[in-house]
Amino acid sequence: MRLLLLSAHLPPAIDGVGDYSAHLAAALYRQGVQVTLGCGRQERYTPPLGVDLWPGALEQARTRAGQWIEGLRARRCDWLVLQYVPYAFGRWGLPFFLFSLLAKVRRAGIRVAIFFHEVHIRAEENRLLSVGQQWIARRLCRQADRVFTSIPYYQQMLAALGAQAEILPVGANMECIRPTSQERARMRAQYFPGKRFIVGTFGRRPLQAVSEAIAALPDTALLIVGASTVSTLPCPMYSTGYLPATDLCRWLCCSDVFVLPDPVTSEGKGGTSLKSGSLAAAFAAALPVIGVRGDLTAPPLAHGENLWLLDDAGRAGWQTALSHLCCHTILTEHLAQGGHRLYRQHLQWEVLAKNFLRALSD
Repeated sequence: MRLLLLSAHLPPAIDGVGDYSAHLAAALYRQGVQVTLGCGRQERYTPPLGVDLWPGALEQARTRAGQWIEGLRARRCDWLVLQYVPYAFGRWGLPFFLFSLLAKVRRAGIRVAIFFHEVHIRAEENRLLSVGQQWIARRLCRQADRVFTSIPYYQQMLAALGAQAEILPVGANMECIRPTSQERARMRAQYFPGKRFIVGTFGRRPLQAVSEAIAALPDTALLIVGASTVSTLPCPMYSTGYLPATDLCRWLCCSDVFVLPDPVTSEGKGGTSLKSGSLAAAFAAALPVIGVRGDLTAPPLAHGENLWLLDDAGRAGWQTALSHLCCHTILTEHLAQGGHRLYRQHLQWEVLAKNFLRALSD
């Protein structure tokens, strides 16, 4: 089987869908699939071993579709797999060009699969824009032989648009290379002297409430792994800055607990879910995880079994949860084991690649 995975961005761009595409391509290659990664114009990128790169494929598809189709034929692609996020393919999240492009691909005898990493914004956010994104998503699905998404909430969105989508959760956005116990102890002593409890998270998260909770706890500090826009917070902290994927796990494992302050509204819209490569990364690192309950949260995520879910995502809620887990090591070990077991069963890239190929072959 020969596949083209088309994504707007790829590493080193800071983009979760690009990370997903690169990791999936590598896992598919290990399954014996010939994979090409296509993207827009971006920084120089070295694809995973055995994976072909088609730089500028997206621009060529938009401006010279016929030539681009010939490129697909020359690569003898059996499938075009579109990694879809509305705003990645159009400034206003309205990529009208895509469904006509996919129609041309199918007329060329190449099958089309779409992975909806997002479907459309909620109507209450912007009703007119939501209607436009729904119109595009519906027409994209009409040009797809297979439709995938990551969580039940998006599956229900797509069902409302007339499409049957298979769920494939998102894998870890890093390589799981754990530090030795000696290296972990050295890093903690160097960067968090005198601190007993380290709370880890990834950058580019809303961290104010978490940091205020940490500031109220003794002997506790915050570790921000990866690129971040944060400059100052009210708690003791260390931010690593940008890290290559091979170093992320080593830093994550310096933490005692990992927090995901995913946005959620007062009506409970949002929350922690398996569309997050960051959550999969924490599970891969065998860390106990604290997340936020919302309407995106669904099984197999289970409070008290494979993560701890907050109903109050304010400072008080974070402080209560962190204090509780800090004092109950048996519980944190139970959560860590449950999360890592979920990772092994559902989120390893080899598992995801096999399930993906099975779905394409059905």
